[in-house]
Amino acid sequence: MQNYPTIVALHGRGTDAHDLVPLVESLGFDMLVIAPRAPHLFKFGGGYAWYDLSEEGIPDPPSFREGVRLLQEFLIQIRRGYPIDPTEIILLGFSQGAVMSYAAGLLDPSGVRGIVALRIYSEPIESSDSME
Repeated sequence: MQNYPTIVALHGRGTDAHDLVPLVESLGFDMLVIAPRAPHLFKFGGGYAWYDLSEEGIPDPPSFREGVRLLQEFLIQIRRGYPIDPTEIILLGFSQGAVMSYAAGLLDPSGVRGIVALRIYSEPIESSDSME
């Protein structure tokens, strides 16, 4: 049986597993594409989230830990259940999915070949006179 290089596409807050599949498929790579759905129902406008926010831009620690744990379990399960080359897994994430990609990659660097982080959010930098 052939094992395939794989992209795991992790959507952002307020969307679902179908969000990134057309983008990844449009790249034309000969790779398996797997797109899990985040575990938390997004309370404002539908869709799902990988974790809740305690305030804008700040993950709620318990839900963040749960989201990371569930993603780690998912990555273990797909290695067992799909024809994946375990040395060729790339995590591609958008916004919250990018945060999750980094978290999973940093916690298990040997289990991830690469990370593609799209539009990862950060706190805005306020300008000041000393920066001019």
